[in-house]
Amino acid sequence: FSEKKYKDSIDIVSGIKDENRSKDVYILLAASYYGAGNKSKVIEVLTEGIQRYNKSIQLRSVLTKAYLEEENEEAVIKSLKEIIDIEPDNLAHYGALSNYYEKTGNLEKAKNVYRDLVNSAPGNEDYQLLMTNFIATKSGNNEAKKYLEKLTTQYPNVDTYAIAQSQLELKTGNDEEAV
Repeated sequence: FSEKKYKDSIDIVSGIKDENRSKDVYILLAASYYGAGNKSKVIEVLTEGIQRYNKSIQLRSVLTKAYLEEENEEAVIKSLKEIIDIEPDNLAHYGALSNYYEKTGNLEKAKNVYRDLVNSAPGNEDYQLLMTNFIATKSGNNEAKKYLEKLTTQYPNVDTYAIAQSQLELKTGNDEEAV
């Protein structure tokens, strides 16, 4: 697309009356402004769309990407937290927030995202395994082993933790402990 094509697209899409704008129209309009090089208008259009479609993860995700591109750390974090508030059961959103903290050098806040998730539902196996994976990746397998040992003691009837512990033992070469 040339800049003129984007401007033509803006003219066409802008002509759609507000009451007839779907989420997709807001995204198309934002993409057209982006292509035309008007990034402040991208954020304005997406914010307007979110006012109309408050629970739209799609609009909020595109807005988050716009904030990322602007390197607006405060807005990125706020947007990701709002997405989590809308879909608290979607683990990918927690991963996105944790990854963002990590990329900005705040490993402790990244870890706290998972810690808060685990604390919100202590017996949830998926949450515990996310925390284990985070610990293994960031703090090393020995720390992850300690965490899994704690979990297998705390939840002796949950086979998932014992299996994860065995897999971690195999991964680190401790075959005797894995059996």
